[in-house]
Amino acid sequence: VRAAESGCVIIDASKGAATLGLTQPVMTNFNEHFLAEAADNRYLAVPSTAAATVLPLLHRVHQQYGLRRINLVVMQPVAALGKQGIETLRQQTVALLNGKPVESQEFAHRLAYNVFPQQETETANDETLMQRELQSALGETTDIRVSCVTVPVFYGDSLIVDLDTVQPFALEDMKRFIAEQRHFSVADASTLTTIENVAGSDGIHVGKFRRVSGYGTDLSFWLAADSLNGAAAHAVELIELLIKDFAG
Repeated sequence: VRAAESGCVIIDASKGAATLGLTQPVMTNFNEHFLAEAADNRYLAVPSTAAATVLPLLHRVHQQYGLRRINLVVMQPVAALGKQGIETLRQQTVALLNGKPVESQEFAHRLAYNVFPQQETETANDETLMQRELQSALGETTDIRVSCVTVPVFYGDSLIVDLDTVQPFALEDMKRFIAEQRHFSVADASTLTTIENVAGSDGIHVGKFRRVSGYGTDLSFWLAADSLNGAAAHAVELIELLIKDFAG
C-alpha cells in the first residue's frame, strides 16, 4: 500500500496474487490492453509461471475453436518450492550418489530421484490456484482440471495438455495455428523437446501431438519451457510496456 501511495507501480508475482480478484491478471502476450487500467491502480498481478506459460495459447485456441474441457498435468521443478527446494535437491542428489542415506526434514518427501503429487489437503495449493487463474481468464463455462507433480528438476516447466474444443479442427491446421503464436514453436514428429533442450530459451516448445477420438475436437500435446528465462522475460516485457505507456 505504501509503495502504491508513493507513486510506484507494483508487479505482484507472489503465489496466488492473480486469484485475489483485486485486478485482472495482466500478461504481455495475453491481455496487455488491461495494462492501462492496472497501471492506474498502481497494481499488476501476474499469473503463476506454469499458468503464464500455457495461458496465451489456451486463450487463442479458445477464441478460435472454443474450449469445452482442459486437463493439465504440470511437472513442477523444485524451484517452485523456493530456494530451499533447490538446495535440498542438490544436497540429496550428492548424498545419494555417494551412497549416503537421506532424510527429508524440510519437505514431506525426498526430492532427489523421486516424483510425487501435491497433497490435496493443502489449502490454496498450486492446483487450486492455477485452476482459478485459468478459469478467470477463460471463463467459468470451461471445465478445467489441474494436477501438479513435483519432479527432480531444478528449473523448467513441462506440461501435458489434454483438451476438447467446441469446433472440430484438422490436426495439421492446429499445429500451424500454434506455430503462428508468439513465443511458441512446434517440434516435428521425430523430435521430443525436453527440459534440457529448452534451457536458456525464451520460447515455449510444443510437441507430441495426439488425438484419439473421431470427432476432431480432442487434442493432447507436450509443452516445455525454461521457467526461469520465461518469468524474467515476462517481467521485463511488462516493465517495457509500462515505461512506453508512461513515456507516451
